[in-house]
Amino acid sequence: MVSEIAAARGAPLDDADLDVMDVSYADYVAGRIADGSVRAWVVEDGGHVVCSAAASILPWPPGAGDTAERKVALLHSLYTDEPSRRRGCARAVAEAAVDSCRADGCRWISLGFSEVAKPLYESLGFRPDTGVMKLILR
Repeated sequence: MVSEIAAARGAPLDDADLDVMDVSYADYVAGRIADGSVRAWVVEDGGHVVCSAAASILPWPPGAGDTAERKVALLHSLYTDEPSRRRGCARAVAEAAVDSCRADGCRWISLGFSEVAKPLYESLGFRPDTGVMKLILR
């Protein structure tokens, strides 16, 4: 998955890069699952993970007309193995993530998406937010 995304963005990764990323990501997720700031969902088939999603729960400052501290979520690590696609796995983990974030009191959920996955996210109620800009710092 990661190598496909990197290649599509014009920055292909070799096996060594992927190995380093795997270790870093596993450490990141494990530490945050332990403290409750990340939740993850998987679908298994024959003992192998074929689909996954994770949500990072983030504090958000009070805003105009709402003086309470808020929580928001970043949905990430959504992936389905090629042979398991079009079987409802991605929908299942995405719905579980949305339900969990809603139950936790998150005000909104954001995610990065591919054009292939866009119809799924739109069917779940996600909409593009054109009022956001991003500055890459490194």
